[in-house]
Amino acid sequence: MRKLLITGSLPESIKKKLENLGLEISHYGVNDLVAPDKFKQAIEQADIYVSGGYEEGKAEIIEAAKNLKLIAFLGVDAGHFIDIPACTKKQIKVCNTPGANAISVAEFTFGLMLDAQRRITLCANATMMKEQNPDYSYKTSNTLYGKTIGLIGFGRIAQNVAKMAINGFGAKVLYNTKSGPKLDLEPAGAKYVSMEELVSNSDVISLHVPRHAGSMLAKEQFDKMKAGITIVNTCAAENCDPVALLAYLKKDKDAYCAFDGFYEEVDEHNKSAIEELRKLFFTQFVVTPHVAWRTHESDLSTLEMAVESIADMVSGVVPRNLLN
Repeated sequence: MRKLLITGSLPESIKKKLENLGLEISHYGVNDLVAPDKFKQAIEQADIYVSGGYEEGKAEIIEAAKNLKLIAFLGVDAGHFIDIPACTKKQIKVCNTPGANAISVAEFTFGLMLDAQRRITLCANATMMKEQNPDYSYKTSNTLYGKTIGLIGFGRIAQNVAKMAINGFGAKVLYNTKSGPKLDLEPAGAKYVSMEELVSNSDVISLHVPRHAGSMLAKEQFDKMKAGITIVNTCAAENCDPVALLAYLKKDKDAYCAFDGFYEEVDEHNKSAIEELRKLFFTQFVVTPHVAWRTHESDLSTLEMAVESIADMVSGVVPRNLLN
């Protein structure tokens, strides 16, 4: 009987589907295998590993997996948690679950846009702290309806954001991708433009690129932005240069940022800027703990997609959504 190791949530419906594939299941919570020694021990005899926790599948972990044939990553950015080259070297297949959480992240993106434009967190904190005679002038906000929203990247999440923006908020949508226009995927009302045109004309800019894309917003882009812009980022914080961002926020006190996740890659060049950005939390910057994707619905659809890939392998066919 093949052994399956899974971390994260495991609804009963998914468990039954895995058991019906003849798999012996070992289930751990999201943080249970963060310690490398525990992870090594758990994965040593596994044939299949479903990655839904915060453990990292580094090369030494992969090397310890004696029987591993397939890793199903619950999400898109598998390379951030799994050493894919090490897997390829050991002929371990790695697949992901593209699009399974696109609606959830798109909704959260709008939550951050509304929070930033209307200063919801700022006002909520002031209310809960029972400010005495607060100066509400600094809490005056802007509507989102009818604004120009610029999307950097135009994958499944950004496409859903575009539809919500146009249909729900009467917004004009501009987008830019490194690969050029995606005319077959554009909803009516969305327009491909150059990066320069996007940053110069948008009231709100939202990032939708993979972590490895690097810094998409740096000094060159900030120098061209409108005053009082809102920047939303539900991908990696590192896709926005912290040094340039800090300089811009200091210069424009009406600008506002809303990120789902904060900077993880700290070095001597950006350390000071990142610490200064922390001081702007709840005045010009709101941060959530990288949870845009996390809904009951996306958890289930992500697991359903992973089960399909596992079923492929069990049936002797090439698993879908392979990354190597």
